[in-house]
Amino acid sequence: MKSFSVFLVLCFLISGCSKEQTKHIGTWKSSPTQLLKGEGTSLELTFTKSNKLIIEGVSEGYSIYFDYNYKIDYSKTPIQLDIVVNLKETGDVVGRYLGIVRFPSEGVMEYRIKENGPWYNSFDPNDKESTLLLKLMSK
Repeated sequence: MKSFSVFLVLCFLISGCSKEQTKHIGTWKSSPTQLLKGEGTSLELTFTKSNKLIIEGVSEGYSIYFDYNYKIDYSKTPIQLDIVVNLKETGDVVGRYLGIVRFPSEGVMEYRIKENGPWYNSFDPNDKESTLLLKLMSK
């Protein structure tokens, strides 16, 4: 009976941890942002379980679509979420955007990102150019 209780506790801990480490999975939508130049820019970011990131939106009247890879590290504080830019033909890494994320409430992600390192070590409420406030649209 004791070993069964230990088994249940382990299952609970493992399922709780795995859920926490997939919190970013899904389609997230930004409010209009200044991250991309132009008024009325709105983005949808879809993070998949296979570490793919699809970015879709409209900027200055043009539709945009990007297909990237991403790397996330929940063991870091704050959580690090990087966008990896690969050449389609060879798969070589040609760029990386360094980001940090947090989940201030259920269904909300704050994502602060920059092109060159080192990573930000905190969030700045006054940084509207590098920070996206995203709302979860679907899992």
